[in-house]
Amino acid sequence: MSAGIGNETGDPFIRSPRQASQIFGLEGARAPRQKNLFVVNFRKAGDTTSTGISDGTWNKDLGFLVKSVDRPSVDPKVEELNQYNKKRQVNTGYKIGTTRITVYDTADSMAMRMWAEYSKYYFGDFRHATQAATDWGYDVTLRTFQD
Repeated sequence: MSAGIGNETGDPFIRSPRQASQIFGLEGARAPRQKNLFVVNFRKAGDTTSTGISDGTWNKDLGFLVKSVDRPSVDPKVEELNQYNKKRQVNTGYKIGTTRITVYDTADSMAMRMWAEYSKYYFGDFRHATQAATDWGYDVTLRTFQD
């Protein structure tokens, strides 16, 4: 048992730190997890390459290490009605609050690239670096008032 201390079957469970690349791999697919740390995979809905947005690499079998997740709050909308001198509360709807996700960002800024691509899809390119269909323009004010 030169590879490490093992169990009855001979599989080592204490290994040398020099073997980390063989044990966990170089892509981080089998990265060790710590307590209260879990992996979240984000998936794109639909094809975004036709809208002028580059197909990023953040969604190809990549999970972000999440520090914490706060569940959204649900606030019911209740209206109080007076029905024959008896007060009744009627549910008229609900409002879902925000969800907060805190992720670890890595040296290659993969989480930041995901949010940059998300904002480019929904809000366009504010720097006008590309003239894509999703780019926004100054359509409210003109230099001259003549169309």
